[in-house]
Amino acid sequence: MGIFLDIAASAIIGAILLGTVLSLNASLIENSHRATMEVAVQRNLGTITALMLRDLKNMGYKVSPAVSTARSDTVFFRGDLNDDGSADSVGYFLGPVDELAGTENPGDRTLIRNFNGARQLLATGVTSLDFSYFGAAQEKIERQEGETAEQRRARQASIVTVQVSVIVESPYKYGRDYTKAIGKFRVSPKNLTLG
Repeated sequence: MGIFLDIAASAIIGAILLGTVLSLNASLIENSHRATMEVAVQRNLGTITALMLRDLKNMGYKVSPAVSTARSDTVFFRGDLNDDGSADSVGYFLGPVDELAGTENPGDRTLIRNFNGARQLLATGVTSLDFSYFGAAQEKIERQEGETAEQRRARQASIVTVQVSVIVESPYKYGRDYTKAIGKFRVSPKNLTLG
Protein backbone atom coordinates (compact mmCIF):
# COMPACT_ATOMS: atom_id res chain seq x y z
CA MET A 1 0.00 0.00 0.00
CA GLY A 2 2.91 2.36 0.72
CA ILE A 3 4.17 1.80 -2.81
CA PHE A 4 0.80 2.86 -4.25
CA LEU A 5 0.87 6.04 -2.15
CA ASP A 6 4.41 6.79 -3.33
CA ILE A 7 3.38 6.26 -6.97
CA ALA A 8 0.25 8.40 -6.55
CA ALA A 9 2.21 11.17 -4.83
CA SER A 10 4.86 11.03 -7.58
CA ALA A 11 2.16 11.23 -10.25
CA ILE A 12 0.54 14.24 -8.56
CA ILE A 13 3.87 16.03 -8.16
CA GLY A 14 4.79 15.18 -11.77
CA ALA A 15 1.44 16.53 -13.00
CA ILE A 16 1.94 19.74 -11.05
CA LEU A 17 5.44 20.17 -12.47
CA LEU A 18 4.23 19.41 -15.99
CA GLY A 19 1.38 21.92 -15.60
CA THR A 20 3.83 24.55 -14.37
CA VAL A 21 6.19 23.94 -17.28
CA LEU A 22 3.33 24.08 -19.82
CA SER A 23 1.99 27.28 -18.25
CA LEU A 24 5.45 28.85 -18.35
CA ASN A 25 5.86 27.80 -21.99
CA ALA A 26 2.48 29.30 -22.93
CA SER A 27 3.41 32.53 -21.18
CA LEU A 28 6.73 32.68 -23.02
CA ILE A 29 5.01 32.10 -26.37
CA GLU A 30 2.43 34.82 -25.62
CA ASN A 31 5.14 37.31 -24.64
CA SER A 32 7.14 36.42 -27.76
CA HIS A 33 4.13 37.02 -30.05
CA ARG A 34 3.27 40.29 -28.30
CA ALA A 35 6.89 41.49 -28.59
CA THR A 36 6.96 40.56 -32.29
CA MET A 37 3.78 42.58 -32.94
CA GLU A 38 5.13 45.54 -30.96
CA VAL A 39 8.36 45.52 -32.98
CA ALA A 40 6.42 45.34 -36.27
CA VAL A 41 4.12 48.22 -35.29
CA GLN A 42 7.06 50.33 -34.04
CA ARG A 43 8.98 49.63 -37.25
CA ASN A 44 5.94 50.66 -39.32
CA LEU A 45 5.67 53.91 -37.34
CA GLY A 46 9.40 54.55 -37.74
CA THR A 47 9.20 54.13 -41.52
CA ILE A 48 6.20 56.46 -41.75
CA THR A 49 7.86 59.09 -39.55
CA ALA A 50 11.18 59.01 -41.43
CA LEU A 51 9.61 59.48 -44.87
CA MET A 52 7.17 62.16 -43.74
CA LEU A 53 9.94 64.07 -41.94
CA ARG A 54 12.15 63.98 -45.03
CA ASP A 55 9.36 65.25 -47.27
CA LEU A 56 8.07 67.88 -44.85
CA LYS A 57 11.55 69.30 -44.25
CA ASN A 58 11.71 70.06 -47.99
CA MET A 59 8.32 71.78 -48.05
CA GLY A 60 8.68 75.01 -50.00
CA TYR A 61 12.24 74.29 -51.18
CA LYS A 62 12.78 76.50 -54.28
CA VAL A 63 8.98 76.85 -54.66
CA SER A 64 6.38 79.37 -53.60
CA PRO A 65 3.64 79.06 -52.51
CA ALA A 66 4.49 75.87 -50.65
CA VAL A 67 1.21 74.65 -49.11
CA SER A 68 -1.70 73.91 -51.42
CA THR A 69 -3.98 72.00 -48.99
CA ALA A 70 -3.85 72.22 -45.20
CA ARG A 71 -6.61 70.30 -43.47
CA SER A 72 -6.56 68.29 -40.24
CA ASP A 73 -6.60 65.00 -42.15
CA THR A 74 -4.71 65.97 -45.33
CA VAL A 75 -1.70 67.99 -46.38
CA PHE A 76 -0.53 68.78 -49.91
CA PHE A 77 2.56 70.87 -50.52
CA ARG A 78 5.19 71.64 -53.11
CA GLY A 79 8.96 71.66 -53.04
CA ASP A 80 11.90 70.60 -55.15
CA LEU A 81 12.28 67.32 -53.29
CA ASN A 82 14.72 65.80 -55.78
CA ASP A 83 16.75 69.03 -56.11
CA ASP A 84 16.46 68.72 -59.89
CA GLY A 85 15.09 72.21 -60.57
CA SER A 86 11.44 71.16 -60.94
CA ALA A 87 8.69 71.52 -58.37
CA ASP A 88 7.30 68.31 -56.92
CA SER A 89 3.84 67.96 -55.38
CA VAL A 90 3.48 65.77 -52.29
CA GLY A 91 0.40 64.91 -50.30
CA TYR A 92 -0.41 62.69 -47.33
CA PHE A 93 -3.84 61.36 -46.38
CA LEU A 94 -5.57 58.16 -45.29
CA GLY A 95 -7.42 55.85 -47.63
CA PRO A 96 -10.93 54.59 -46.90
CA VAL A 97 -11.51 52.07 -44.10
CA ASP A 98 -12.93 49.46 -46.50
CA GLU A 99 -9.61 49.38 -48.39
CA LEU A 100 -8.29 47.05 -45.65
CA ALA A 101 -11.43 44.98 -45.17
CA GLY A 102 -9.32 41.80 -45.00
CA THR A 103 -7.92 42.60 -41.55
CA GLU A 104 -9.55 42.13 -38.14
CA ASN A 105 -8.91 45.72 -37.12
CA PRO A 106 -12.02 47.72 -38.10
CA GLY A 107 -10.22 51.06 -37.92
CA ASP A 108 -6.97 50.45 -39.77
CA ARG A 109 -6.39 52.30 -42.99
CA THR A 110 -3.75 52.80 -45.63
CA LEU A 111 -1.51 55.85 -45.46
CA ILE A 112 -1.27 57.27 -48.95
CA ARG A 113 1.54 59.43 -50.26
CA ASN A 114 0.66 61.25 -53.44
CA PHE A 115 3.86 62.18 -55.28
CA ASN A 116 3.45 64.24 -58.45
CA GLY A 117 -0.02 62.78 -58.97
CA ALA A 118 1.04 59.15 -58.48
CA ARG A 119 -0.73 57.51 -55.56
CA GLN A 120 1.67 55.43 -53.42
CA LEU A 121 0.45 53.13 -50.65
CA LEU A 122 2.96 54.00 -47.97
CA ALA A 123 1.83 51.93 -45.00
CA THR A 124 -1.08 49.93 -43.62
CA GLY A 125 -2.38 49.78 -40.08
CA VAL A 126 -2.67 53.54 -39.60
CA THR A 127 -5.76 54.28 -37.49
CA SER A 128 -5.28 58.02 -37.06
CA LEU A 129 -3.46 60.78 -38.95
CA ASP A 130 -3.82 64.36 -37.79
CA PHE A 131 -2.12 67.53 -39.01
CA SER A 132 -1.93 70.81 -37.08
CA TYR A 133 -0.48 74.01 -38.51
CA PHE A 134 1.28 76.90 -36.78
CA GLY A 135 2.41 80.41 -37.73
CA ALA A 136 5.62 82.33 -37.01
CA ALA A 137 4.65 82.98 -33.37
CA GLN A 138 3.64 79.28 -33.03
CA GLU A 139 -0.04 80.27 -32.96
CA LYS A 140 -2.33 77.54 -34.22
CA ILE A 141 -3.67 78.20 -37.71
CA GLU A 142 -7.06 76.65 -38.34
CA ARG A 143 -9.33 76.46 -41.33
CA GLN A 144 -12.28 78.82 -40.99
CA GLU A 145 -15.78 77.85 -42.04
CA GLY A 146 -16.80 79.72 -45.19
CA GLU A 147 -13.36 81.16 -45.92
CA THR A 148 -12.82 82.57 -49.40
CA ALA A 149 -10.11 81.31 -51.76
CA GLU A 150 -8.06 84.41 -50.97
CA GLN A 151 -8.37 83.81 -47.21
CA ARG A 152 -7.44 80.15 -47.69
CA ARG A 153 -4.30 81.10 -49.66
CA ALA A 154 -3.31 83.66 -47.00
CA ARG A 155 -3.85 81.09 -44.23
CA GLN A 156 -1.76 78.48 -46.04
CA ALA A 157 0.98 81.03 -46.80
CA SER A 158 1.27 81.85 -43.07
CA ILE A 159 2.10 78.24 -42.10
CA VAL A 160 5.69 77.79 -40.87
CA THR A 161 5.32 74.66 -38.72
CA VAL A 162 3.45 71.41 -39.28
CA GLN A 163 2.68 69.00 -36.45
CA VAL A 164 1.87 65.40 -37.33
CA SER A 165 0.20 62.89 -35.01
CA VAL A 166 0.07 59.27 -36.17
CA ILE A 167 -1.36 56.15 -34.53
CA VAL A 168 -0.44 52.77 -35.98
CA GLU A 169 -2.09 49.54 -34.83
CA SER A 170 -1.58 45.89 -35.61
CA PRO A 171 -4.05 44.42 -38.11
CA TYR A 172 -4.95 41.57 -35.73
CA LYS A 173 -5.78 41.39 -32.03
CA TYR A 174 -3.58 39.67 -29.58
CA GLY A 175 -5.68 38.93 -26.58
CA ARG A 176 -8.32 41.63 -26.34
CA ASP A 177 -6.35 44.53 -27.81
CA TYR A 178 -4.53 45.65 -30.92
CA THR A 179 -0.88 46.52 -30.47
CA LYS A 180 -0.51 50.29 -30.81
CA ALA A 181 2.29 52.79 -31.44
CA ILE A 182 1.80 56.56 -31.24
CA GLY A 183 4.03 59.12 -32.92
CA LYS A 184 3.94 62.90 -32.78
CA PHE A 185 6.43 65.31 -34.30
CA ARG A 186 6.73 68.91 -35.44
CA VAL A 187 8.57 70.18 -38.48
CA SER A 188 9.49 73.79 -39.22
CA PRO A 189 10.91 73.71 -42.75
CA LYS A 190 13.63 76.33 -43.18
CA ASN A 191 12.14 77.25 -46.54
CA LEU A 192 8.91 78.41 -44.88
CA THR A 193 10.54 80.35 -42.04
CA LEU A 194 12.84 82.26 -44.39
CA GLY A 195 9.89 83.92 -46.02
